[in-house]
Amino acid sequence: MIVITVKRMDGFTATACAASEAAAGPQWAALIDKACRCAEERRLSVDLVMWEVDAATEAAAIAAASEEAGRKIKSVRIRPPKLLLHKVTESGPGVVTEAVLNKGQAAIDAKADGYPAEARLDLVTLQQLVDLLVKPELTDSQRAAVMERLHKVTYKMKGQGGTFGYPMITAIAHHLYVMSRAVKTSNERICEAIQVHIDAMQLILNRRLAGSTPQGQEIVQGLNAVVVKLVGVPEK
Repeated sequence: MIVITVKRMDGFTATACAASEAAAGPQWAALIDKACRCAEERRLSVDLVMWEVDAATEAAAIAAASEEAGRKIKSVRIRPPKLLLHKVTESGPGVVTEAVLNKGQAAIDAKADGYPAEARLDLVTLQQLVDLLVKPELTDSQRAAVMERLHKVTYKMKGQGGTFGYPMITAIAHHLYVMSRAVKTSNERICEAIQVHIDAMQLILNRRLAGSTPQGQEIVQGLNAVVVKLVGVPEK
């Protein structure tokens, strides 16, 4: 049985059960969406873990997962976007006046308008990387270098998405960031899964799906199901 555990930094906990990993996919995506909104609106970090446990009932499965007595399939921590207010000291020699703070935050807000264009450049880089991965003459060391570059680009994207108002980009980029370590997956399948991520992020940017929208949530849910089918590699 599959159990998803949710732990919020304010002490809130929740669980969800499913018969299989594929069946748990939509629940996982929906909980990621809720965690992104919680991080954005309430400034709370959220830890989500998907467990596979050997149990006959949901109650027994939840108990086993709470004791971490199962196989961890994947996990993720959603953190609040870093607002300028949290990057400066509030007193002492490094104090920043309210006027300077407001000016700096305004600069970040202004940059948010141009974020989709900047993110598209990152997607161009990702596309170039996946185009390299499909080349049959690529050596193992070259493939590892390409995957490392992909890891760095997606790390940047997952950090910037929520900061500039696109938590769905953060959710998708995080999944791709973790999956970029799935080096045991066949080259063809990993490339196909990466392409699905790129297409999903491109769609969100093209439609300007800022914030957490039903359309964005639907995209993430569909993406998760496709990735489980294509790759099936546990997140670590």
